[in-house]
Amino acid sequence: MKSAFTICSNNYLARAKVVADSFVEHHPEASFFIFLVDKFDPSLDYELFNKYTLIPIHEVLHHVEELALKYNIIELSTAVKPAAFSYLLQMYGFETIAYLDPDLRIYSKFQEVENALQTHNIVLTPHFCSPVDDGKQPSDVDFIPFGIYNLGFIALKNSEETRSFLAWWHERLMKYCFIRPHDGMFTDQLWINYAPIFFEHCYVLKHLGYNMANWNLYERELSESEGGYLVNSVFDLRFYHFSHYKSNNPYSISDSQNRFTLEERQDLQKLYVDYHKALIQNKHEQFSQVVSYYKLMYDGHKAAIKANEPPYSFKKKFKLKLKNMLTDD
Repeated sequence: MKSAFTICSNNYLARAKVVADSFVEHHPEASFFIFLVDKFDPSLDYELFNKYTLIPIHEVLHHVEELALKYNIIELSTAVKPAAFSYLLQMYGFETIAYLDPDLRIYSKFQEVENALQTHNIVLTPHFCSPVDDGKQPSDVDFIPFGIYNLGFIALKNSEETRSFLAWWHERLMKYCFIRPHDGMFTDQLWINYAPIFFEHCYVLKHLGYNMANWNLYERELSESEGGYLVNSVFDLRFYHFSHYKSNNPYSISDSQNRFTLEERQDLQKLYVDYHKALIQNKHEQFSQVVSYYKLMYDGHKAAIKANEPPYSFKKKFKLKLKNMLTDD
């Protein structure tokens, strides 16, 4: 891979450092970028990220503050993903780019992705690769409102089709990036169900070493191998997705699933212990205490609407609240 990036607010920067460090460890030739859906905070030490390029999102989307009144921080952070891809393609001209959620950790080189991008423009990974309906959660029916593919990962090749894909995806997300599964919308992710239909050179990567996560543990088991991990004794573990990981309960797999406990899954225990240690080393406790500038903006706007105040009346109070907290533009 020639390049990769993640997107997060200040409070997720320790996690972003883990995914960046682990990706570059296995792809030393790659450039790594962190798009910050936030403003720089003078209380934080950004020197930790000197190896990487940290880009405030307002440099990519100049109307981001307007968007922050529409979308909560999760919706906003996913809505800007196509714009981040387009920015890297335009500014750096990379041949290939991978997006990685900040709650991933990389364990080996993305050889299959690189191979797929030789003949395809878009690489996706499904949430799971086999059916499950055992009365526990999540089952395959639970994912109908959230999409076939997990957008904690997507890789693209610099091509005309990719630019068309990004333009289409960006347009949809500027309008419809809400967390409203009952209305057929779930951030940037649900839209990607259409990608293999609308775009010819889209590859679905079913290698079980990619995107191992709490929702597909029923079909995947880890074992240690020389220098890494194997999934089902066959597939090299490429990355694990620590989705719904709670730092205050670090040895729980996820409260969004009830199929396994970490005590039952001894194969995962070292993975979770090491991840917790990596977060501590990267100052997770310090970063996690910071509230995003755009979250405060969204919450203030919603509070003003609820109080039946005039539009944008919250901004004066908002700016005063942040005066001693944030750097000026």
